[in-house]
Amino acid sequence: MVARTKKRMTIRQLSALCNISRTYLSLVENGHTEPSPDIWIRLAKLLECRVSDLKQ
Repeated sequence: MVARTKKRMTIRQLSALCNISRTYLSLVENGHTEPSPDIWIRLAKLLECRVSDLKQ
């Protein structure tokens, strides 16, 4: 997830802040699963970007 690396956050940090597992976040980042709208929104807020930016 480019937004995560731009914020210099590790997958561990972001997953903890978003209250999801590292494994699940990794699956999302690699396009292996589609999270719920709630998780997209939480990720976007934490990364200070739009949901559409995360889906690119």
